[in-house]
Amino acid sequence: MAYHDALTHLPNRSLFNDRLNLEMTRARRHQQRLAMLLLDLDHFKQVNDTLGHGMGDQLLQAVGERLTGLVRKNDTVARMGGDEFVLMLPEITKPEDVAMVAEKIVEGFRTLFVLDGHELLVTTSIGIALYPDDGEEGDALMKSADIAMYRAKQQGRNNYQIHDHHLHGGGANRNWRKTRQGKVAHRPKPTEDQTLIIEGQTGVDSH
Repeated sequence: MAYHDALTHLPNRSLFNDRLNLEMTRARRHQQRLAMLLLDLDHFKQVNDTLGHGMGDQLLQAVGERLTGLVRKNDTVARMGGDEFVLMLPEITKPEDVAMVAEKIVEGFRTLFVLDGHELLVTTSIGIALYPDDGEEGDALMKSADIAMYRAKQQGRNNYQIHDHHLHGGGANRNWRKTRQGKVAHRPKPTEDQTLIIEGQTGVDSH
């Protein structure tokens, strides 16, 4: 069985799930938290439609490299398929630290992706879920992160959202969820020589 994505060489879904189960067991034993960040690229379909699938593949490779450079060595960055990536952050001391990582990723995407002479300004929507707060099994945690990611899309994309039980029929809303929710990065105005701007296009979505 293959455990790495053929395009990006990142861990694939199978390897990610293996690592997730291992880290959840460790977190349970040591009474620790871990975080899952689910993200995809806003309007990625426009890249394929405008510049071709080859450029889309190059962008996915570049995104994988950038994400890997933005997290710790013991964190896992995996490609789930399409333009969807997932990060696992074990040994979380404070939940607020996860929001800081999400902000770092949003800010990290401010740097243009330069591919074959094309300058691409790409944004991402991120959903965050915490173990064990938002799920004690992998599937439940992924579902919580997915709900949060789509809330980020509903909030205009280019931001992160933390799964909130208060919004989805669960327990009480914690203060840190109120204060650190979805910080949006302000981006520079595009210049005329930028070939394609993903941010701000309307009526185009890969979902």
